[in-house]
Amino acid sequence: MLNFDLQNHRPLREIVYEQLKMQILTGKIVPGTRMMEVELADEMGVDKAMISRILQKLEAKGYLVRTEDENDARSKNVRALPPALEIHSQGKGLSEQFFDQVTGDFSAGERELLDRLLGRMLEKGKELAAAPAPEKEVRP
Repeated sequence: MLNFDLQNHRPLREIVYEQLKMQILTGKIVPGTRMMEVELADEMGVDKAMISRILQKLEAKGYLVRTEDENDARSKNVRALPPALEIHSQGKGLSEQFFDQVTGDFSAGERELLDRLLGRMLEKGKELAAAPAPEKEVRP
């Protein structure tokens, strides 16, 4: 499902585009995985026409390829391309290099402590993301 930032008012098509692109780049959509446009549209909570335009854009930029479904000519199958995962891997390598530079003078114990604390922060963030949003007070 989509993650919305209510402070950042952007068109829904841009939000969906960025979400799909990030799923491809982070490997959540594994290269070669077959998906159907209609299933993606349902999963993202948008209509098939919007998802089709978004997928065309991602295809033009080399993130994925679309092919006609053998069983249904009205449907298209979508596959993420390996180069997208390579881009993600390169970025991950750079971030690891940066982390090593920033923590280069930390002792092994300090690195372990940092790793544990970041892990706890990540888990807390996941809990907060899964929790229902607090209700906002509506003023007349």
